Amino acid sequence: MSARESVSSAITSDPVRSLDNLRPTPAKVGLASDHRRTDSVAAVMRDAVIGHYGSVKAAAISLRVDPSLMQREFDAGKFARLEQADDETKAAVARALYDAFGSSDPKTRAQRLIREARQRLDELSEALTA
Repeated sequence: MSARESVSSAITSDPVRSLDNLRPTPAKVGLASDHRRTDSVAAVMRDAVIGHYGSVKAAAISLRVDPSLMQREFDAGKFARLEQADDETKAAVARALYDAFGSSDPKTRAQRLIREARQRLDELSEALTA
């Protein structure tokens, strides 16, 4: 047997493992995933302002502030700058808060309950896979 034959016969390949059951595991149980957003007051307010103006940049220009600063303020949940907003913007934010947390109509309440149930199911699923 030559040296080449002994090396080639000694090398064996590992069987290919199936990747079907491979799933990412969360770093810590209980932390919300990035794809899931809870309906916090700050998140509803941010979405309402962005929805009213169309973008963070447009909101920043209207409120005379740097867009990157406004984004950081949104991320930190700081909305004191909205005191400078016009009445229409303030009404849009108030309407969004009422829709998200008030009991305005049965459909809105049902949608909120569905979101909350999905969030709880996702938390249970994460706890089972951890």
